[in-house]
Amino acid sequence: MKIQTVITGLILGFLLGCGESKQDAPISQPTPTPPVQPTNIFDSVSFPQDACGDNLPEDPQAYPVDFYPVYIDYSESNLQAVKSKFCRDALKKYREAKGKDYIQVASFVGEERANQFKKLMQQELGSGEIGEATVIEAPLSNREVFPKEYCGDNPQDIKSYPTYIYPVFTWAEDIDNIKLQLCQNAQIGQAPSEYRNPYGRNREAVVLGYFFSQKAALLLKDEIGNRLDNIQIGNPYKITSNPSELGRLAKLTDSQTQDLLSFAKNNRYQKTFKIILPAYIPDGYKVAKFNVYEGLGGPVYHIEYQNSNNSCFSIHGSSGGWGGAPEDYERVEVLSSALGKVVLGKTDFDRYYNMAQINLVIEAGLLINPQRYSFSTSWKANSCTPVQVQEAVKIVESFQYLNP
Repeated sequence: MKIQTVITGLILGFLLGCGESKQDAPISQPTPTPPVQPTNIFDSVSFPQDACGDNLPEDPQAYPVDFYPVYIDYSESNLQAVKSKFCRDALKKYREAKGKDYIQVASFVGEERANQFKKLMQQELGSGEIGEATVIEAPLSNREVFPKEYCGDNPQDIKSYPTYIYPVFTWAEDIDNIKLQLCQNAQIGQAPSEYRNPYGRNREAVVLGYFFSQKAALLLKDEIGNRLDNIQIGNPYKITSNPSELGRLAKLTDSQTQDLLSFAKNNRYQKTFKIILPAYIPDGYKVAKFNVYEGLGGPVYHIEYQNSNNSCFSIHGSSGGWGGAPEDYERVEVLSSALGKVVLGKTDFDRYYNMAQINLVIEAGLLINPQRYSFSTSWKANSCTPVQVQEAVKIVESFQYLNP
């Protein structure tokens, strides 16, 4: 009986102990599931691709759209890496707002897709950022198709006067690609002094085209703004006279005017040469010397004017390099119709000419081109007295393009 009682007690104690343990045991917590990381939409894209960016929508109702470029830091190794591994059409571009070169990898409709691609670049190549969006106003079917044989209006086709011409230009480095992909009539020129070339090459610019309206100039800028940075619309140039009338105002014969126009198109350098003439000639002055010839650097024209009192001035245009006025001249600022804001240099004694002198040397003008022009009130071979300062100012103010 004692054994049975002990066994019964042990069983009861065991059961009671189990019950206690069950009440006091901590409740186990479920293992937390890590959050699902959002996948990048470009993770499933097979690279490299010929072009990584978005196509513009075909639905006209989808416009306007914001087109966001994605950039990475520029280096030659980065450029080769991104072209070989991701986007074969990636290109080097100067960003004026940043003041240095970057690589534009692709452009996307909408900031979200651009942001996803930026993250991919940061992950794979160590850098990536989104540039300022270009607003595309209309579908491609309503826009120009590039490349174009001729961008802009032809200044030779002016139907009425006065007419304003707006130059559209960029600081892009590679004119060959611009001609191949965008505007086959693009040309190198010198921009007016108020414009600064971020590439540090004086004011050398690529002229994309000239337009008779600012709206048309803005449209070209909008159409290719996602393909070229730093597109600028220059100050408009006002054309008040047709070539024949301007030639007569400049006291030229019809034959001399035609010689200038022909020489501007047909010269052995095959350069299109823009001629500037004065629309104002003081009373009593006439053409004393007229010459067009092939210079060492390109076409040259030179016209000298003189009156019966042996007062004189000259107009000169050239494609070759030559010196300018000394820096110690007294400066007279003039707003010229063709050249923009320029400075006449005046001195009572020029050591080269051995006489008083008023002089102007300038590259290009409002219609951006690679020529240089000068105005001078005397010349070495003929010691004459300079025209009065107020008359020199009027002459320079009146300059017009004979062949815009």
